Amino acid sequence: MNKLMIGNVIKTKEGNIEIVTGTSDDYTRTVSAEYSNSSAGYPTEDVGERGSCICLDGCGHPQSDCVHCGGTGEVTQIRYGSNSAEVLAKTVKEYILNGLKKNFHF
Repeated sequence: MNKLMIGNVIKTKEGNIEIVTGTSDDYTRTVSAEYSNSSAGYPTEDVGERGSCICLDGCGHPQSDCVHCGGTGEVTQIRYGSNSAEVLAKTVKEYILNGLKKNFHF
């Protein structure tokens, strides 16, 4: 994937449209183009985080028929990074103009 730059409009793996407001070697900061007063941060690369499954009983024993962990008691949750995002436009202006022209044949 190309390195993201400030001002890029991206679509995250979860489907959110966001504007890049800051980048570093290991982290990308964004603001939502769909919701007000919201911002987010993403690691540059996808990260797998291990944790305990919700099926554990009071004694810490997993249910053998659990659909989330298969009875192991551990789950891996993937936090998608900015490397999984799709760049929709290089600038907000380009994104808006592309949206306006989409239904017309100029």
